[in-house]
Amino acid sequence: MLHDGDGLYSRGFSLLGMTVTLKANRCELLSDDEYFLGKGARLHSLLSNFCKLKEIPPEAGSDLTFSLIDSPASPFGFSQSAQGKYLITGPIMDYESASKNKRACIFGNMGLFSKILVRELECKGVYSIHSTSFYDRKNNRLYIVMGGSGSGKSTVLLKAISLGGIEVFGTELTHFSITGGRTKMHKGSLWQNCRMGNLVFDFPELLPRFGLQTPAGDPWHTYESVSLMDMQVGEDDFDSVPLVLVMPRIEGERRNASVRPVPATSVLGALFQNLSDKVSPPTLLWGKYFVPSIDTPERQTARMEAARNFLGEAPIVGCRSVLSSPQTCLNGIFPLENIDGYLDSQEGQDE
Repeated sequence: MLHDGDGLYSRGFSLLGMTVTLKANRCELLSDDEYFLGKGARLHSLLSNFCKLKEIPPEAGSDLTFSLIDSPASPFGFSQSAQGKYLITGPIMDYESASKNKRACIFGNMGLFSKILVRELECKGVYSIHSTSFYDRKNNRLYIVMGGSGSGKSTVLLKAISLGGIEVFGTELTHFSITGGRTKMHKGSLWQNCRMGNLVFDFPELLPRFGLQTPAGDPWHTYESVSLMDMQVGEDDFDSVPLVLVMPRIEGERRNASVRPVPATSVLGALFQNLSDKVSPPTLLWGKYFVPSIDTPERQTARMEAARNFLGEAPIVGCRSVLSSPQTCLNGIFPLENIDGYLDSQEGQDE
């Protein structure tokens, strides 16, 4: 961390080719490595959203500059002065110290800075799919399991791990960029925030593998941050790898799996909504201050175009919706030698 002549502390990172400079008038605001480097395997770590934040010297011309000015006597304020330049002012230290939920603090994985990272990555041409993802090396397919909170995408990843034969590519976000008609997929996060109920009742065989024990309280209200780095894909990027898109809805009491092709007319809207999940919603910072959405009509237009390009250019070999229990969520999808075709044209309906 550097300290300049203006009384500001600075810290630099790079993320997927984007340079980031953090500035603050209090060094404590930038020194918590539970957020940036994942120390302590905390639920609030940014590494549960992104693969890695590589520490670099702060740069004057960074793609993103995020400044924090702690001023106990001033009201809370948030502003964007120019492209890639953001400022928060007010009694920041008081709010950060008093908050009982670090995930909703500025640098928490559900906080404002995470949304800004996703937005600014988009400005650099890197888009973020709200998904878990895993690679089937035997058949050379990358599975992208798309879904919002509660859809069951984490359950599908846990099922794939329990089956074996896969390598983890992302636990919460998977990124892509398109250059010259070629789609490059970029590795996402490798820390999984697991709801313990999923492990205790659906995949108890994974508890010893993750070094976990059954919690004393209600497992459905208990989360643990689990490192999947020892299961990760060796490559940081895939260039034009065949993709299988999966859209799950997991119901614990369901017996049989209903797997259906997703019609091409339905995929575009679903993908656009998914790409917006981590940037468009407003933020309730510290559970106290409402920060309006940082999304804009211009960014939404660019995101829709990115979704169209992805569906038109990426080597998608199948897209399936899955309505199932945790144990049957990959039936008919993985492992599978010959998934049939691209996006299906016939109309389909979920049950």
